[in-house]
Amino acid sequence: MYSVQSAISNGTLTSLALSLEYWDRSEINVYINGVYTTAWTWTTPTSSVIQFNAGPLANGTGVS
Repeated sequence: MYSVQSAISNGTLTSLALSLEYWDRSEINVYINGVYTTAWTWTTPTSSVIQFNAGPLANGTGVS
């Protein structure tokens, strides 16, 4: 079983706080406009916030 968190950028989205539960960070996959990406990092070693390498994401860009 898995959970999905989605967001739509308003043109200023540079990071996303994950509100879903996970056991290990390796379980997190990120898709931008439906395409798998590794162009993100965790903001700190213990946070549940991810930061997009190319941010801010363009207006209307979908993240899941």
